[in-house]
Amino acid sequence: MYQPSGTKIDRMECMRIALPKWQNRVSPLFDVAMTVMVVDVDQMREIQRRELSFSNETPVARAIRVASERCDVLICGAISPSLKAVLHASGVQVITDICGPVNEVLAAFQRGNLADEHAYLMPGTGNRRRARRRWRGGR
Repeated sequence: MYQPSGTKIDRMECMRIALPKWQNRVSPLFDVAMTVMVVDVDQMREIQRRELSFSNETPVARAIRVASERCDVLICGAISPSLKAVLHASGVQVITDICGPVNEVLAAFQRGNLADEHAYLMPGTGNRRRARRRWRGGR
């Protein structure tokens, strides 16, 4: 079974979760997201929610800002390796290959089954190996 990268998250009582948004959906690429929803949860219940807006920041500045907000987890569609490294170095765990409405994705994460709900996997991420084998084998 395919698992999005970073889905083994150490659950803490209090967490700050960041989700880049585009039209109320998880942004396909963190690097260009103009808005990031930041949600504070306590024992996986939402306590507070706010949005960070980015206008002229570089992608690196966006990653640094998310880290400076003391986010524990970033859930996104995709992210460049350099930005992922910046976030990891700051202690932010990154979950990639996720898409869908931000509220539904957040709820699935809070239930602890985001990785099990294939509805939130980005298209093509779950079948890469099988499709590649079939193509190389010529069958």
